[in-house]
Amino acid sequence: MSNRELIVIFGLPGSGKSTQSHLMHDRLGHEIMSLGGYFRKLSTTDPEIKKAMDAGIIFPDEMTIKAIKGSLEELSSREGVKGIIHDDIVSAAQAQAEDDIAKELGLKGPYPVLVKITKEEARDRLSVRLVCSTCIIPIRPGSQEDKDACHKCGGEIIKRTDDNPEAIAHRLGDYSKRIEEIAQYYESLGRLITINGSQEVEDIYTDIIQALNKVRSS
Repeated sequence: MSNRELIVIFGLPGSGKSTQSHLMHDRLGHEIMSLGGYFRKLSTTDPEIKKAMDAGIIFPDEMTIKAIKGSLEELSSREGVKGIIHDDIVSAAQAQAEDDIAKELGLKGPYPVLVKITKEEARDRLSVRLVCSTCIIPIRPGSQEDKDACHKCGGEIIKRTDDNPEAIAHRLGDYSKRIEEIAQYYESLGRLITINGSQEVEDIYTDIIQALNKVRSS
C-alpha cells in the first residue's frame, strides 16, 4: 500500500471545507482535489455547465465519479505527493465509488471528516462569501490581508455567481439530505469523524488534526 493518504472533508456549502483544505495543503503539504474548481474551469468554455453551476444544480454521479477517478489517478501518480484532500463530495454513491478507487490506487483511508454547521449558519455565510477569481481560495469578509487582491496569487476578489439567494436556497435544500446520506454511509463503516464547524477556523483545524492523528494511530 502507498504511504499517501486520502482525506475527505464534507459538509454543507459554507461550512468552511475549502478553508480547512487550504490550511492542510499549506501546513501538511497535501494536494487538494477540488471538483468544483474542475467544473468551474469547464464552465468557462461550456455554456451548459456554466448555466447549471450558476443555478446551483449538482452534476450527475456518473459524471462526477469519472472526474473523481481521473483526478485521483493523476494526483496519486505525482512524485512527492504526501496525501490528497477531497473537499466537495456530494453523494453517498460518490463516497462509495471513491472508497473503491482509493483501494485500487493503494491510498490510505479515506478518512472522512464532516464539518458540521446548521442550514441557518450556511445561509448566513454564503450570503457574504468571497473567493479569489484565479485560485478560488475562500476570502474572509473584511480580511485586511486580502483587501485589494488575493494574498496567494494576486487574483481579483469576487463573489461567486452561484452565491445568489435563489441558488443558495436550491443548494441548501438539496445538499442537506445528501450530506446526511454521506454521513450515514461513513458512520455505517465506523469511520466518520464529526467536527463542530461553528468554531473559529483555527479551532476547527486543531480538532481535525487531532482526530486524524487518533485515527491514524489506531
